[in-house]
Amino acid sequence: MIASHYLKRGLETMYNGNVIILGNPDIKPQDFVHMFDSYNDMTGSVRVKSVSHIYSPNSGYVTSVSVMPVVNMRDLHYNSLGYALTSI
Repeated sequence: MIASHYLKRGLETMYNGNVIILGNPDIKPQDFVHMFDSYNDMTGSVRVKSVSHIYSPNSGYVTSVSVMPVVNMRDLHYNSLGYALTSI
């Protein structure tokens, strides 16, 4: 159980960053959003850490969303290859 906790914590720090989207005043910290990252070929739920709303003449109204992955203990299971993350 302790090893699973540390594995979960480690996985939570592996994928984070900012996403720029069209302005959306409804997104708040601690919200969950579904994201498809075609660059890294990853899809799944992420938790919003912080939100910044930006107004500028060049880009208009955009929202910068800082995200981190959602990792559930049920996603970790043992198979013949050892521990594997089945979904993020």
